[in-house]
Amino acid sequence: MTGLFDLWVYDLVRGTASRLTSDSKDDWFPVFSPDGKRILFRSNRDGGIYQKAVDGNAPDELFDKDERRMRASDWSRDGRYIIEEISDPKTRYDLWAVPLFGSREHVPYLRSQFGARFSPDSRWLAYVSNETGRDQVYVRAFQSAMYKRQISVDGGLMPVWSRDGKEIFYLAGSGKAPDTWAMMAVKIMGGPNLRAGIPNALFDVQLSLFGWFDVSNDNRFLIPARTDPPESPITVVNWASAIKR
Repeated sequence: MTGLFDLWVYDLVRGTASRLTSDSKDDWFPVFSPDGKRILFRSNRDGGIYQKAVDGNAPDELFDKDERRMRASDWSRDGRYIIEEISDPKTRYDLWAVPLFGSREHVPYLRSQFGARFSPDSRWLAYVSNETGRDQVYVRAFQSAMYKRQISVDGGLMPVWSRDGKEIFYLAGSGKAPDTWAMMAVKIMGGPNLRAGIPNALFDVQLSLFGWFDVSNDNRFLIPARTDPPESPITVVNWASAIKR
């Protein structure tokens, strides 16, 4: 054990893991490219965001070097945009859009917001804001600041879209223990004016300190949960089975 964060790629079909990074600094917060062939990640080696081929056969490439840039939050499924989180002493975190075409100039998108995720069709952006004095999950049209919808009710963090875009999952305080969260699900009705259903609690989870869960195509939750020993860091939960509990 080095005491550092490194990136590993875990094969859910074969049940095997391979190490992707092994430098002398922390590498964390990975984001897959839409085609699954590359990963963007934050590295403390020089305060930059790097990208690397998933097969590990090419050296790391510096994508964005700026001490303020905390991490890449998500990569749109159409491959056109990356959302980055920027650290700001006045606003805590801000979201910037990075177009991967044209001049590729970074564009300030939302202030005092974080944890953004694109919808599968790249039309909507789910994110977290404390504009009401409490962290809540919101959705807004990515290309327009005119439409916004609050998704969570009693607080929320880490929004993740289902692969078909018909649900948003997020974490909310469970009230059971300081490090225990409730996995919440909200039905999403699309159209020009997106509508949201009532949040429902699915199950409780103890999430690791720097983890971000995800949902697979076959509705399995991939959760970097607190485990002992630490060599078994991923918990896979079948969504349908969890609801029946």
